[in-house]
Amino acid sequence: MVAVGCGGREASVPLPALAVEQTGAIRVIELATKTVRAEPFLDLSDAIEMGHEQGLLGLAFHPRYAENGTFYVNYVAPGGAADNGVTMIRQYQVSAADRNRAELASGKTVLQIDQPQGNHNGGWIGFSPRKGDENNLYIATGDGGAAFDEGEGHVEPGGNAQSLQSLHGKILRVQVKAADGTYTIPRDNPHASSNTARKEIWLLGLRNPYRASFDRVTGDLFIADVGQDQREEINLQKASNPAGGENYGWRLREGKIATPGRVGGARPRGAVDPLFEYGREVGLCVIGGYVYRGSRIPELQGTYVFGDYSGKVYALRFNAKGASRFQELTAVLFPSGGGLDLQSLSSLGEDAEGELYLTSLTGSVFKIVPAARR
Repeated sequence: MVAVGCGGREASVPLPALAVEQTGAIRVIELATKTVRAEPFLDLSDAIEMGHEQGLLGLAFHPRYAENGTFYVNYVAPGGAADNGVTMIRQYQVSAADRNRAELASGKTVLQIDQPQGNHNGGWIGFSPRKGDENNLYIATGDGGAAFDEGEGHVEPGGNAQSLQSLHGKILRVQVKAADGTYTIPRDNPHASSNTARKEIWLLGLRNPYRASFDRVTGDLFIADVGQDQREEINLQKASNPAGGENYGWRLREGKIATPGRVGGARPRGAVDPLFEYGREVGLCVIGGYVYRGSRIPELQGTYVFGDYSGKVYALRFNAKGASRFQELTAVLFPSGGGLDLQSLSSLGEDAEGELYLTSLTGSVFKIVPAARR
């Protein structure tokens, strides 16, 4: 199970609570009964390539889903020039007859990107809460795979993540057109008027951004980027710079250090250091989360909650000066074990009220709730 996205506000087409499975199904979770509907919301298992880090990786509701029933998915399909898969950004529609089912035949391809290798596919997609940004879809892409952003399918010099001719190792930003499944380039994208750079590029210098999220209150974007061998990092793109253009340093930098080995070097001019980083003594593979904006756990208010594939859950505070009060929450969330399995943590989710969920590749979905009062 890869991700969970929840909704429930009153609308002509209410947002369902959905869990995305890497193997291709999108499942409806009935939050009131804590059950999963037998029939998938959408089944893409016949369309995807599985293996390595491929599969169905992301889902985002259109900002006007309540009116148009449109949503987007990110998955890897078979094929591509290197036969290592193609990242597909596809648009679908909910069924007019059943809000718990989408129409497979409604699918339209918005964007596709060949993958040189089978790993580092990124996978997150989302819309921002920033004013005037409603129809812009954000797409996280990995650097193309293998290691150190080099080898077949990687641009030299510098690697895909630093290349303005490659869509790999980036956050892309496109303005989607729900009427026909196409997109245009937002006028304030950093390379919108370029004759050489890919105009979809909004941020660069990322290795494998595995989960990002917008703070629903401030509009700040938090990007978790999986490291090579030394550092896991949380990057911050501030809402005060809506046009983007930040460079987060990969492949020259891993976290705040020069990437160990032959590809490391000084920070690219104007590059942005991570908001926070940690080494392999803390975790193995960072998984981005959310700034908690719910109401049930006041002590978490304004805290960024995220995880690590090792089964650990973390939190940190942040302000204009940087991050602080980093702490592990795993034992607090699972105080007695109770037979609950948080191994292979895969993602976090947020519902319409700002409450948070955890998902595991073992198929479990957990909701973070207040501690029982004694």
